[in-house]
Amino acid sequence: VILPAAKSGIISGIILGIGRAIGETMAVMMIAGNSPLFPEGLFTNIRTLTINIVLEMAYSTGLHRQALIATGFVLLIFVLILNILLGFIKKDKSSVKSQKTSEGINKTKKSIKISDQLSEKFNALNNKKQYSFVKTGNVQSALKIISVSISVFVVAVLIFIIGFILFKGLPHITFNLLFGPSGNAGMTLSPAFVSTGMLIFLSLVIALPIGIGAAVYLVEYAKKGSKFVKVIRLFTDTLAGIPSIVFGLFGMIFFCGILKMGYSLLAGSLTLVLIILPTVIRSTEESLIAVQDSLREGSLALGASKVRTIFKVVLPSALSGIVTAIILSIGRIVGESAALIYTSGAVAYVPTGYLSQGSSFAVMMWIFAGEGLYINEAYATAAVLLIFVGILNAIVFFCEKKLKRGKA
Repeated sequence: VILPAAKSGIISGIILGIGRAIGETMAVMMIAGNSPLFPEGLFTNIRTLTINIVLEMAYSTGLHRQALIATGFVLLIFVLILNILLGFIKKDKSSVKSQKTSEGINKTKKSIKISDQLSEKFNALNNKKQYSFVKTGNVQSALKIISVSISVFVVAVLIFIIGFILFKGLPHITFNLLFGPSGNAGMTLSPAFVSTGMLIFLSLVIALPIGIGAAVYLVEYAKKGSKFVKVIRLFTDTLAGIPSIVFGLFGMIFFCGILKMGYSLLAGSLTLVLIILPTVIRSTEESLIAVQDSLREGSLALGASKVRTIFKVVLPSALSGIVTAIILSIGRIVGESAALIYTSGAVAYVPTGYLSQGSSFAVMMWIFAGEGLYINEAYATAAVLLIFVGILNAIVFFCEKKLKRGKA
């Protein structure tokens, strides 16, 4: 009963997982060996499509660069196909729901009658004290054990990873590492603090008005169920599933090359805007949808205009969700590396402006690990990132709790 009913969600999870596996870059690059050979087994070195772009784009020219751009296009087509499949699954699910709704209306009287009969039998058994609830069967017991074991395994893996990183990194977090003078690629994270802060600020300043404006249009002005809205949502979902290295490839060609920005924090920020836009749009849209229609109707009935209703009633009611979108976007910016390596650069000095190169925390950690001489600093940077992400998750939890309390 349960698994067939949840089939659509399970398949959607599988498709999203495949998209994430196709698009992952830095984590695979650090452990896969990166040999451009046909794999002969599970223990041979490999090079994925995303890794191929990262490793060769810096020195590619002519036909070589065109081939790497074509590789990014192939990745884009993969993601688009996955999103189309996901759309068909959601469509089938909605049609099944509507069919079940109509069938349920026709069978209401019959269900009530059956329910009354069962209630009478249950009351009779209850009066005679002749019923009991017993767990029977080895299959049920085995399923419970397997489910609990898998849950414990997932939690144990998470605890092990966090504990391992903190154990390796915390002893090496020193004042000199965090705030020491820049210039030495293995001694300080001060350039990362400045670069990450500048990237967060400019990206949010550009992405928030665009994302919130798009969400307001989709919820407040667009005709529900129109093809144009469906196209916007399809593009938004596709944008959310595009591998970050494809964004980096686009940013390097368009912002750094065509617009002549070069490797700079400005080019990196504009690339990050494209990456976080889906998060801002989707989160804000869900928050706006959650606002009760009675608030809108009451405001309009009192003589307020549509614009005043949106700014004075709707957006303040959805503020917690918007804050959550901002926090999630900050987390994505802090953790991004592949898209920034070829747009904002990978240097170990403090930037002097948005036209200077800079390295975020994730890029700095990649520099430390890639050198092979600063593994302790790499662990320390990873520990700082974990702590930062933990703080962001705690803030998201409290914002969601506040949002639910406001709904109640």
